[in-house]
Amino acid sequence: MANRISIFFRVTIPLLWETIQVAWVYLGILAFDAFALVMVMTIEQGGPDGATTVLPVLVYKQGVRDGNFGYASALGVSRFLLTITFAVLTLRLGRREAVEH
Repeated sequence: MANRISIFFRVTIPLLWETIQVAWVYLGILAFDAFALVMVMTIEQGGPDGATTVLPVLVYKQGVRDGNFGYASALGVSRFLLTITFAVLTLRLGRREAVEH
């Protein structure tokens, strides 16, 4: 008879693996998009000497505040490519055989 730990690791996690994998992708995308948190916590500079400036805040500052729309667009495209690359790598590296029930 299997104990609870064995059931959890051999039955529950394999059945939930696809959901766990998608959750990791969503958490990674959320980590890339720290715009609201940084803007609320550091109003103008972005921490001491800009130490907490993240890519979405830089896009906002360049596009809205400074009017440098071309640079802001390039930063936005690079952020998009970074996010897509992260999502594809996470899904590819976490691929397992499908468990059917």
